[in-house]
Amino acid sequence: MKKVSKFVAFIATACIVLSSTVSVFAAELSIKTKDLVNQNTKMVIGTYPIIDGCDDINKEIYDKVWRGYQYNAIDSSYASAKNVFTATYDGVEYAGDIAKITVSLHYKQSNQSKKGDYTETVSWYINAATKATAGESDFTAAQEAGEEEAAPAAEDTTPVIDAAIANRMVSVRKLEDLGYKLTWNESMGGSITINDADDKYLTIVVAETNSYFKNGSAVTLVEAPKPSGDDDLLVPAEFFSKVLGLKVVADGSKDVKISK
Repeated sequence: MKKVSKFVAFIATACIVLSSTVSVFAAELSIKTKDLVNQNTKMVIGTYPIIDGCDDINKEIYDKVWRGYQYNAIDSSYASAKNVFTATYDGVEYAGDIAKITVSLHYKQSNQSKKGDYTETVSWYINAATKATAGESDFTAAQEAGEEEAAPAAEDTTPVIDAAIANRMVSVRKLEDLGYKLTWNESMGGSITINDADDKYLTIVVAETNSYFKNGSAVTLVEAPKPSGDDDLLVPAEFFSKVLGLKVVADGSKDVKISK
């Protein structure tokens, strides 16, 4: 394990700072989403959570996210438009009193590392009632106990999308017509932060990344988002239904209409 002084020195050298965004309240945990901002390029390179009253877990998340950037970013990424790492806070899932906090770390190939593109998903577990650190086994046990006592599972209400249009690539900025707030980030080849009309953080769409989360469950898209002009990304139509729970229907032979 590296000494704290070396890690602090790295933070100073990399010139990375944090800026607060929106607060999200889930059950008994108060969770604040933080932006990762490259101070040299002024680019947001992702998000991660800060949990009120859980300092030990917060430090673990902080270390994991920043060490991921430290070990997987090439030197030029500090000053150029090309970042090779970003992080996404995927949300919180509950099983009884046990909360599961999930963050996805997205890595891009670099000349130094010679690694291909990949995503690492990391989870932390907390007893939401006591704020004590828990483990995956505690979460699993709570799930099993809940299954024994729970009523029949609620029907999946995710809108069904016609398979014929699921991979139709359209602008993610269609969401702005429904009141969603989209923020362009010059990172990972292009990414867009999506907040709802009340400015609640929902997700980040990352170019060439087709793995996302909805209510703590992984969602894999048929096609990965593609960069487009004018600070835009093209996403498969199923992104709107599978990730955001919106209704999607065909609009002509190439476009789609989305609605709540």
